[in-house]
Amino acid sequence: MRSPSSSWRFEPPRVRLQQLIWPLVALVPVFSAILQGLTGYTVNFIHDAVFLALVVLAWALNRWRAPLGTQLFLMVLPLFLIWLSQSPGVGALFIGDFTGYSGVLMFPMALSAVWFGLPGVLAFVLYTLVLGALVFPLPETEQFGVIWFTVMQVAAGSTLAWLLKFGDETFEVLRRGALTDPLTGLGNRRAFDDALDSTWQERPAHLCLALMDLDGLKQINDLHGHEAGDQVLRDFGRNLAGHLRSGQQGFRLGGDEYVVLCTHPGPHDLGAQARQAAREVRAADFADVDVSVGEARREEAGDPRCLLHLADLRMYVVKRAKSPARTVEDPDGETEGASVAPGL
Repeated sequence: MRSPSSSWRFEPPRVRLQQLIWPLVALVPVFSAILQGLTGYTVNFIHDAVFLALVVLAWALNRWRAPLGTQLFLMVLPLFLIWLSQSPGVGALFIGDFTGYSGVLMFPMALSAVWFGLPGVLAFVLYTLVLGALVFPLPETEQFGVIWFTVMQVAAGSTLAWLLKFGDETFEVLRRGALTDPLTGLGNRRAFDDALDSTWQERPAHLCLALMDLDGLKQINDLHGHEAGDQVLRDFGRNLAGHLRSGQQGFRLGGDEYVVLCTHPGPHDLGAQARQAAREVRAADFADVDVSVGEARREEAGDPRCLLHLADLRMYVVKRAKSPARTVEDPDGETEGASVAPGL
């Protein structure tokens, strides 16, 4: 029995962008302050400090309750830009009119797409247009520029929102495929390792597991072919899943090995559930099928590897009791010894 591997963490591109975007935004006021320091023109230091404080606040709020920080940032940023435009120096140079104000908002539009998709893009466009129209005069000569930047914002934000939505859907398909056993539809070994590791760290109080090994599968493969053996594996997995209760997860580790991970605090008998699933397979013309089960609880082991190993030992004790003369190999190809620690 292999020990659980390190937990796999799946993060789609949208999540990565949400994590990386705030450090990148924080660099803007830092570089601005450095450039002002080099030129000796420090009138906008106060704006850099306020902008950096806004970024840090948004970042912290998101860590507490996302996307609260992003919502605050997008609501306050246009007001900040209006304040900046009324100061001499950088603000007057880049955001002196409605056109400049609209152009500077291209990046926040991308931020809206990353966090809120197309609805967020449209809401942010409407909000910034209304706010800008109330503050900036709009000479007839600038109307085309404002329309141009608005169209570009919507086009860029909508494209990014669509790409991220498509990426989310594609990533979910890949994630499910990477964590699902294609024969039974249960979680696979990778999914089990991840679930065991996270449960051990986050909800260890009532953790227990039952390791299961089908008996008689070799005889079925030899007599009826591997197609019949695959049918047995599918039927057992489906029956097992049908008997799982709240707080229980079923996985196929590979070959004829299954495991159920349980976090439910109430009384349970994972072995009885597995044996009932096997009885249902026998009733479907597979009379040689049975299941050997070994159970282990969180308080009996010091780490996830020991918990799984303990269930593994107990499962092989049950298997040998059914056929004492039979030599049993573990999934790694190592022959189990005849003696097992007493009391297991």
